[in-house]
This record gives sequence, structure tokens and C-alpha cells, in this order.
Amino acid sequence: MEFHGVYPLAESQLDRFTAHLLFTTPDIQAELEIYTHGLTPHTQAQQPVVNLKTLTEIQTACDRIHVDPSVIQYVQNLVQKTRESPEVQTGVSIRGGLQLIQISRGLALVRNRNFVTPQDVADLATHVLSHRLRLVQTSYEIDPLDKKRSIVAEIVDQVKRPT
Repeated sequence: MEFHGVYPLAESQLDRFTAHLLFTTPDIQAELEIYTHGLTPHTQAQQPVVNLKTLTEIQTACDRIHVDPSVIQYVQNLVQKTRESPEVQTGVSIRGGLQLIQISRGLALVRNRNFVTPQDVADLATHVLSHRLRLVQTSYEIDPLDKKRSIVAEIVDQVKRPT
């Protein structure tokens, strides 16, 4: 069982997280900057990065991003393949597919497009789908999350993308 913080999370709780991102240790120079700035007293009040009005506008803009039926079918194909893998006991739920579509809309917006491409979906699939898999106990000798990421990456490579 994977641990997230102090206590293990149930599968139903893991499914509620949109993505599982991995962060690496910064390079030496960046780490030194973190230490330097971390020692500076915070005398000024922190300002919000974005206000509520702007956040609402961004959310509305994401909702307006077009997702072609062929891209929706591509997401469904990816999700279905996770359910068919012999290494997977429980594949991705419908919630996982919905979250992959929604976060792909956000990526399309960041990439300054008003539509989602299959590449957007493929770029995010490992981050959004991997932590939702429940593996067959004998299917991994390495870290379970690494195995899950490997399975999803293989599925993304195998499933034909719409053109």
C-alpha cells in the first residue's frame, strides 16, 4: 500500500486527486537560492497571486475549450486499456477520465489554444491516471508508483491517437 503523508489513503480517496506530480531535487545553485531566501525575514505581507475574479475568468475560459468527440473517444480508449491490463486489478474510473479531459482543457488554455489535442491528453495521462491504478500484487518488484507510471506510459504509446 502506498503512503501519502502519515496515513495511507483509500483507493476512493486517491481517485479524488486530479494528478500526481513528481518533483525532483533542485540543482545546487537553485538549492542555494532557496536557502538564502528562506533565511530572509518576511516583513511584508504576502500578496495573492490571483484574485477571485481572475480565477473565475480562467475557470470559465477552461470550460469553453473545445474537446472534439475523437479526443473524448481517445480518453475513453486509454481508460479502458487500464482496465484490461493483466497487471492491473482495478483500472481508472470514469472520474479519472473526466479529470483527464478537464486538465487537458487547462493545458490547451496554457498553450494558447481553444481546443484540446490528443497530444495534450497524452502529455498529461501519466500524471492523471497512474495513481488511480490498483495493481495485481505480483505485478511489481519496483516501486508501485513507478510501475503504475510505466503501465500508463505503455498504454499511451499503444493506443492510436486521433488525427
